[in-house]
Amino acid sequence: MRRSAVLLLLVTSAFSQDPVPAPDGAVVLFDGTSTDAWVHRKDGSPCKWLVRDGAMEVVRGTSDILSKRHFSDFQLHLEFWLPKTPEGTAWQGRSNSGVYLQGRYEIQILDSYGIEKLRPGDCGGIYGQKVADRNAARPPERWQSYDIHFTAPRFESGKRTHKPRVTVFWNGVRIHDDVAINKPSTANAGGDPSNSGPILLQDHGNPVRYRNVWAVEKAPAPRPSVKVAVPKLFADHMVLQRDREVPIWGTAGPRAKIKVTCGDATAEGSADAQGRFTVTLPKMPAGGPHDVVIASGGSKHVLKDVLVGEVWICSGQSNMRWRVNKSMNAKEEIKAATHPRIRLGFLKETRADVPQTDAPITWAACNPETIGAFSAVAYFFGRHLHNELDGVPIGLLMTSWGGTPVEAWTSKVALKGDPVIDRWGWMKANNARVWKKRLDDWTAKARVASSEGKAAPKKPGRPQLRRHHEPGVLYNAMIAPLVPFAFRGAIWYQGESNATRAWQYRRLFPAMIRDWRERFGHDFPFYWVQLANFRKVQKQPIPSDWAELREAQSMTLSLPNTGEACAIDIGAANDIHPRNKQEVGRRLALLACKQIHGKNVVAHGPRAKSTQFEGGKAKLVFTHANGMRTRDAGPLTGFAIAGEDRKWHWAEARIDGGTVTAWNAAVKKPVAVRYGWADNPICNLVNGAGLPAAPFRTDEWPGITAGKER
Repeated sequence: MRRSAVLLLLVTSAFSQDPVPAPDGAVVLFDGTSTDAWVHRKDGSPCKWLVRDGAMEVVRGTSDILSKRHFSDFQLHLEFWLPKTPEGTAWQGRSNSGVYLQGRYEIQILDSYGIEKLRPGDCGGIYGQKVADRNAARPPERWQSYDIHFTAPRFESGKRTHKPRVTVFWNGVRIHDDVAINKPSTANAGGDPSNSGPILLQDHGNPVRYRNVWAVEKAPAPRPSVKVAVPKLFADHMVLQRDREVPIWGTAGPRAKIKVTCGDATAEGSADAQGRFTVTLPKMPAGGPHDVVIASGGSKHVLKDVLVGEVWICSGQSNMRWRVNKSMNAKEEIKAATHPRIRLGFLKETRADVPQTDAPITWAACNPETIGAFSAVAYFFGRHLHNELDGVPIGLLMTSWGGTPVEAWTSKVALKGDPVIDRWGWMKANNARVWKKRLDDWTAKARVASSEGKAAPKKPGRPQLRRHHEPGVLYNAMIAPLVPFAFRGAIWYQGESNATRAWQYRRLFPAMIRDWRERFGHDFPFYWVQLANFRKVQKQPIPSDWAELREAQSMTLSLPNTGEACAIDIGAANDIHPRNKQEVGRRLALLACKQIHGKNVVAHGPRAKSTQFEGGKAKLVFTHANGMRTRDAGPLTGFAIAGEDRKWHWAEARIDGGTVTAWNAAVKKPVAVRYGWADNPICNLVNGAGLPAAPFRTDEWPGITAGKER
């Protein structure tokens, strides 16, 4: 009704020449009868144009801000006089003025008086969208009216969901109704409603005079209520970390108020302009189950059966992914796996080229129906921890993928400049070369077959490039979505896929740990499994890439708050996936019990501290050596000794309290000792707790993987 009344006034004024009065609520931007070239600028200063006979004259080639005020959806009313172009001027027959809405969208006021036939450019447009000029035959020297209805673009989560729309009326006749041209495509282009933009006037041709300019802001259309949403990480049956602040994040309406409750804990916050929020619950003691309620306005998201306890991220490759139902004593373990306060989080294998904010994650209570397909190492770790902590809830979030290298789990930002990035480029190029050769060979054979009247051989398949091995892609999809989740620490079982580049692992493994810690914002405990014994037993001491990988793992203990569980005694020569995951999980749990929870347990096997060479023998001092003995009560094995010629010989050895003496009669002047230095060493040194000594060497001679980047 109101719009019809305004249009009626517009049509009437076109003939009466009386100004159209501004309706109630309008912002008068210029009124020559009561203001002296006043403009609604931020500083309140007048514009530079002249005012003559109650009209503001826009000088050719100039522009000025008419209003700094931002209107989201509005009607802009302009009354103007387009003078007849003087004879002999460059703009003969045309007058042209531009109106810029929000400082961006241009609507041209264009007159072609005196032109019998319209030519290109003799019509109005919006950012290049041409429309017919309905004023080509207007009476000369008459006040005109122009009404522009503008609807601002709409945005959700930083992306434009609705283009801006412009409808233009010339003397009451609609001459344009369309969306503004959609470029550029960035989220803030075209006047983001969260950013104010001015209204400007500009003259391109003969001077244009304005009177009675006003704007009416339209009531914004009611926006549909935006439901509060959280990533899939937050789900029924999950565990939240005890005794730490717990961030809960997600999306709601722009600037919406958010309230989160978990038991007696409550936190409030607000979403940003894109609707993103993070609300941090205060520290909570172990307990539950609770309902976690994330509420915003009339919308709420409820997580049911949530516990508060110890949360661990469990990651790596196939030995971490190895399932309970494929492990030692699987039937018995599954039958006994009723632990309602142990929760199993499972992240599906997925990769991504850029960091993600969500991932396919599910949570379930531990029971015989859910445990079979879950990580055996993670479960046996969590079960031991659960028992040692007197039933404190345990959350195990398993994010792993078989056969993957460490660089895939590290962000590309952390790997910037590292040769491992070039390695991936080489792999792609090599894949293309192999494919071309296969194809060329097949083409040649097919031609021969055709010439002989025979069927062509089967076309070869393209060699597969394991995209989930690309640096950064698993971090992007399977670690980044967890940030900034609150958890206690991480356990890691990986390295097999990097063994041929073990020297490189010396920098890649600690780089990944530092990267994760930087992303999550704290130096959380990080424990890993040193590679188990695997492959054929060698009769003589020889070089070993698996031994070098184990060394690279042990070197990473230089990082703070780390631990290593040795598995050199529980592997299998013919199986890269040893089945005794119970002991692997227990040894990892011992590290957590000792280092985090202060339990009086032995968490490490013997580790070499120092070596002395004297009288043709080597004397090695060990830490964690209380009760040091051989595992099988037989002779001490696994030591090798070498002189300056760097030729290795198996050594005889004996235990003397916390030391080991090693020798070989053929080596008169030994200079280096190694223990367990083989793919599958026969070694049996343990301490009183039965934990094995980790493989080591005293020399620093280059290994077989030194300098190998591919």
